Amino acid sequence: MNPIKTYLHDGGRVGDGFANEKLDCGVRAYAIAKGIPYYEAHEVFEKAGRLARHRTSWNIYTKIGIQFNQTRMSLKKFLLTHPKGSFYVCMRGHAFAVKDGVVFGNVRLSGRVVVKRWAEII
Repeated sequence: MNPIKTYLHDGGRVGDGFANEKLDCGVRAYAIAKGIPYYEAHEVFEKAGRLARHRTSWNIYTKIGIQFNQTRMSLKKFLLTHPKGSFYVCMRGHAFAVKDGVVFGNVRLSGRVVVKRWAEII
C-alpha cells in the first residue's frame, strides 16, 4: 500500500506574522490551493466575514466563491480520481489542500480519512 504523500505546511501563517491565529485550517488550505500568501488569504476570508481565531462558517465559502462538490469517499480514492489539479478539501472538522496528488496541511492524514466536500481551485 502506497503511503499518502503529505507535505506538512502552515500555509505561510507564521512567516506572514499570524503566529497567534488559530482555527484557520480553511485559510491555510485556501492560501496553499490558490498559491497565494497567507496574509492575502486571511484578508479574503476576513472581508467575507470570518473573525480572526474563529472557525470558518459555511456561508464564508459562498461569499468568496468556493462552490463545493459534496461526496463521501476516502482520501485515497479522492487522490486516485483527482491526480492533477489544485483542490480545497474538507473532512469532518478540518480543511486541507491537495495539489497534484500531494496533501498539504498541518497534520498527516491517512488514506482512510473521509472526504466530505471538495472544490477545484483555479
